[in-house]
Amino acid sequence: QRHPKEEKPDGTQKGKYLKNYIHIFAGNLFANIIILTMLNNNEILYKIFFFVFIILFGAESSNAQFFTSKDDPSRALWREIKTENYRLIYPCECDSLARIYISNLEKWRPYVIKGQMINPKPIPVVLHPYTTMSNGLVSWAPKRMELVTTPDMYDGSADWWEEHLAIHESRHVAQVEHYTRGVYKTFYYLIGEQVTGIGLGLFTSKFILEGDAVVAETQMTRSGRGRSADFLRHTRALYLEQDFRSRDKMLFGSYHDYYSNHYVYGYLLESFIAYKTNDFYFPGKNHAIIRQRWYDIPTLLDPAKTITGIGRNGYFKQSQQELHYVFKNDLLKRGKLTHPSPLSGKRERLYANYTNPILITCTESKYNNGVIALKEGMAYSDIMVYIDSLGREHFIRHFNPVHSRLTYDGKRYIYWSETVSREASGYEDFSLIYCLDLNNGRVRSLGKGK
Repeated sequence: QRHPKEEKPDGTQKGKYLKNYIHIFAGNLFANIIILTMLNNNEILYKIFFFVFIILFGAESSNAQFFTSKDDPSRALWREIKTENYRLIYPCECDSLARIYISNLEKWRPYVIKGQMINPKPIPVVLHPYTTMSNGLVSWAPKRMELVTTPDMYDGSADWWEEHLAIHESRHVAQVEHYTRGVYKTFYYLIGEQVTGIGLGLFTSKFILEGDAVVAETQMTRSGRGRSADFLRHTRALYLEQDFRSRDKMLFGSYHDYYSNHYVYGYLLESFIAYKTNDFYFPGKNHAIIRQRWYDIPTLLDPAKTITGIGRNGYFKQSQQELHYVFKNDLLKRGKLTHPSPLSGKRERLYANYTNPILITCTESKYNNGVIALKEGMAYSDIMVYIDSLGREHFIRHFNPVHSRLTYDGKRYIYWSETVSREASGYEDFSLIYCLDLNNGRVRSLGKGK
């Protein structure tokens, strides 16, 4: 295994950047002259000359990002590590963490790309260590992988975050790579790296892409979201009651009925297809046939039907019925369940979700014998509510959507934390700890910017 080579930006790179700035300045100056001429003399000749110039020389002399996520703090000093398949870019104060990530990316790459039946070209990877919002993304235009190094503080998984990201995001790299080959390679010379948006936008969906990535992370680790009770709890409840949603409602959502996100439904559908077909290479075949048979409309509309004889909608209906019995048998093995009773007497016109209910047992508190919980739904942003013994709801305060669970000390205080962003840089934020005094109902912060 080749030892990673650590490099710093050199003078040639700075010269390259200066050259690009000169090209961009000259191009903008020329464009402004032409536009002014067009405004004064509305002749078709100037318009033709302008567009011909942009087509012939614009792509050669200008550089820009079609898609950017957020920006890191300006104080960050960047370094890079190059290996055979990755160019890892990271702030200099997390050198050790960078080596862990590059090691995991190279380690898991052969296993992740095998099911996709493709060998992706090397890709840049950017680490973001300044934010508490755990995430990762893969994007083209420009081509890169971005990884937030902070594990999820509030709904974490049992697997290592470094492995989780390496597997999940590498799977996306392999998926997108399909749409840089074949006929898409021809279109690359016309519209550049945006060509991947044609195949991904028209012939796949977030359900397929994210569902397959969640299947991969679940197969290759001892955890993964597919093994998490929280991840499947809402869909499990629906399927137990045979309250099945249509595929249209799954794809486009609903303003009335609750529906899980594309990660959950995508995982259930893609894992069910893998179970039924017993074909480890089905995800790769799905993208490969879209690329190879770009002229075949029925195949583009439902590749699964061409590959297996059963369309995705057929698999979706089968999965609902069969998973109902799987979840039902699992529930029967758990023995006798406690009898539930309604907590809130309020009947919602649109669905609402209650989490973190805490029974208050403080005799000096005005909330005594009531329940404090978090509530969100179609008609609500995240709020904290108090539900009294008669089932009546009372508003306490608004909540940041990114927050911890509520913690009750059993006496007087409830504690939690919320993520607060810095306006100067989107990829930098911090967590504030708050407490609610149950005696007077006041909320106060226990620190600032820490």
